[in-house]
Amino acid sequence: VTQMVYEFPELQGTMGEDYARKAGEPETVAKAIFEHYQPRFAGDAVPSTEAGSVVSIADKIDTIVGCFSIGIIPTGSQDPYALRRQAAGIVQIVLEHKLPITLREIFEAAIEIHENSGNTKHSGDELRINLYEFFGLRVKRLLSDNVRYDVVDAVTAAGFDDVVDVVGRSRALMAAVSDQADFKITVDSLTRVSNLASKATSEVIDPALLKEDAELQLFNTWQELHAPYLEAMAAKNAEEALRILSGLKDAVTTFFDSVMVMAEDEQVRANRLALLAGIDADSKSFADFAKLVW
Repeated sequence: VTQMVYEFPELQGTMGEDYARKAGEPETVAKAIFEHYQPRFAGDAVPSTEAGSVVSIADKIDTIVGCFSIGIIPTGSQDPYALRRQAAGIVQIVLEHKLPITLREIFEAAIEIHENSGNTKHSGDELRINLYEFFGLRVKRLLSDNVRYDVVDAVTAAGFDDVVDVVGRSRALMAAVSDQADFKITVDSLTRVSNLASKATSEVIDPALLKEDAELQLFNTWQELHAPYLEAMAAKNAEEALRILSGLKDAVTTFFDSVMVMAEDEQVRANRLALLAGIDADSKSFADFAKLVW
């Protein structure tokens, strides 16, 4: 109404905060009015309050999904509505405050509203695909500031829906690859597991069909480590999860040295492949180790 921000755009948020205080709004509301524009540019501070963070994310994802729903998607250098900056802002806020929310949950809240408006040109499934691709690039750019490109590719291949989690996994993996000699053996083992696991037609393992000492050892070792690994992943303790996963190294090496995976007996072969598929599922939930470059 005052046209103050129209005349002085740099006062966006500042005037709203000041007017809110003068109007007798609670301090939480006044602060959130200013903070919901943050971060306004690369390197800018993220909102410091919970209210400011929530409103900032809501405003930004509403704009992004609204634009995407009518076909306004940044291409090349064209980004008239600064959607890349707003997406990067959402990622920054979630990470800075370690918010217990996934990108999927953020997307769904906005998609539901825009679908109900009836003004979208694209289906919800199309929006989800485009949004994940768009935010994936923002997450990769964030990670690449401090993480090797191959490590970024490896951890994002396992998923980046949980921003806090993918950053934790990238840091743990970066620390591990610095000890190349020892960790490379782990990576080679897990990659070999993955290559054969792709041939599995089932993940159902029959312990009664495990006859060789080496395959029994691998099965037992994996059974011992599986639950602690899942617990560490659920707790977002990436360092511990990777340490547990690395504990399979010796058993995997012995297995491949002693056991013919592609046995003539169809049941035995399927059972061994199922064992490898189970291990590979754990491994792939952390990273696609085959993407690491030595």
